[in-house]
Amino acid sequence: MVSAKVGDTHIYMTSLSGLPGETASQMVTIDNPNGVANDALQVEIAYDPAMLTPLSVEPTGLTQSFLLESNATSGVLSVAGLGSGLVIQGEGTFCK
Repeated sequence: MVSAKVGDTHIYMTSLSGLPGETASQMVTIDNPNGVANDALQVEIAYDPAMLTPLSVEPTGLTQSFLLESNATSGVLSVAGLGSGLVIQGEGTFCK
């Protein structure tokens, strides 16, 4: 598991495995996001570009009202949440 904690907010991903050529989905989960404004949220995920190729970032029930933008370069996947004045309500999967 990979995780980070900022204040009382905890963001994490569980372990994931797959075979070469397979497509797999990884969930990014957020706990206790109280007061996190999505127009100020950015998550960066480091990965080995020899092993993985990020294909897409999709919103979930928590972030369906927000525009998620992503960019993958040099082994770092950056995900920014955009939603002027919107706040994440509840806990669960942030994106996949």
